[in-house]
Amino acid sequence: MSEVNEGDFDLLRAAFAVAQAAREAGDHPFGAILAGPDGSVLMRQGNGYRAEGQDMTAHAERVLATRASKAHRPEFLAACTMYVSAEPCAMCAGAIYWSGIGRVVYGQSEADLKRQTGAHDENPTLDLPCRVVFAAGQRVVDVVGPLLADEAASLQEGFWEEKRVSHGKHDLAVLNTLTVQSFVQVLGGVFEHAPWVAEAAAAARPFASIDDLHAAMFGQILAAPRSTQLAFLRGHPELAGEHARRSTLAAHSAAEQSSLGLDQPNPAIAETFDVLNADYRAQFGFPFIICVRRHTLGSIVSQFRARMLRDAATEMVQALTEIGHITRLRLAGLVEGKGEDPLAGWLSTHVLDTGLGRPAAGMSLELVALGEVGEQVLGRFETNHDGRTQAPILPKGEMRIGLYELRFDVEAYFAARKSATPEFLGVVPIRFRVSDPQSHYHVPLLVSPGGYSTYRGS
Repeated sequence: MSEVNEGDFDLLRAAFAVAQAAREAGDHPFGAILAGPDGSVLMRQGNGYRAEGQDMTAHAERVLATRASKAHRPEFLAACTMYVSAEPCAMCAGAIYWSGIGRVVYGQSEADLKRQTGAHDENPTLDLPCRVVFAAGQRVVDVVGPLLADEAASLQEGFWEEKRVSHGKHDLAVLNTLTVQSFVQVLGGVFEHAPWVAEAAAAARPFASIDDLHAAMFGQILAAPRSTQLAFLRGHPELAGEHARRSTLAAHSAAEQSSLGLDQPNPAIAETFDVLNADYRAQFGFPFIICVRRHTLGSIVSQFRARMLRDAATEMVQALTEIGHITRLRLAGLVEGKGEDPLAGWLSTHVLDTGLGRPAAGMSLELVALGEVGEQVLGRFETNHDGRTQAPILPKGEMRIGLYELRFDVEAYFAARKSATPEFLGVVPIRFRVSDPQSHYHVPLLVSPGGYSTYRGS
């Protein structure tokens, strides 16, 4: 390390104050100061990522070097010192070199910063010592650092973890490194009103896959005393209940129930669920729990009625099993990493005109979900030149257990082609049941003006 001057500590701490101000303003916690030959502060600069419209190059040192180069000649800057909260990256070191600044004093090393921040999209730390960059140049830049490294590192404390918590999916490898508090902040809502599950599971890190993470979390529920399990079950909301209709559900539950319109049910559906909810709770002492994302509306009502015929012990096991499905899907939406896709199934069709011996292009069809509470049209499609739909009828993530019907408008197809006896067949319905939302269901139609057939394809 080069010689440390008497005033370096105060000026470096002044750069720390600039970094803290940048953080409080919503930007990245980095700051820089340019001091003149006499030690007076000439310029201050905080990180400008947010202020400059998400400019990835708006590092405090780079921006300050640019400002300095515009304001002063290299001959003057050669006697100046830049104080920075963290070691200049290769880009910033280059800017400092070209500006003519003669001395740099930094707090936290780039290597230590990388260990602390991890791999964040907004700060993919470039771990190349600035001394290496300067050594490749044709003039000398004096470097002092790391200095006051612990104080410098405290500026970053919690910042990047908070940003990971608030943005999209979370990398499993990063979750393995978070503090327990931040880990719970990310995953505390996966198990309904039970952040203690994530807190207890954090001790089992690191996890190699999302399945391992889920097993550790779900294991906390399974290992809990029956009284704790029962209290946990009672903390779940009713389907299409008061909380759903008043939009006071927890975030995960709100999204799940709204996916089937249970937050705004029509009067008939609302009445059906009111009766079922009351009867179920009276019989078992906790609300009916089912993984909504794995079932159609009709299937949920059927399951409601079937499960009320069971004994309490069997039903409690089933409720916990459903929670396993619910929480695994929630983790799949929150965490990026290895693991089995919990909703890998999809639905497709292929229509063949057997009279002409070719794919039936241009045939209209619709998919309907059936059940006691009526039918819901899930989509309308048209076959392409190959007799298939352009995209899966139900893509991955949208397959649900339930009774369905594909309705093919055969009459319109043959009428448009002036085929013989187009009036014989109208809309051809194919009714089928999905029992495994992780499987591929292929429902083809082989059709001619005089008849049709189908089978479970692949």
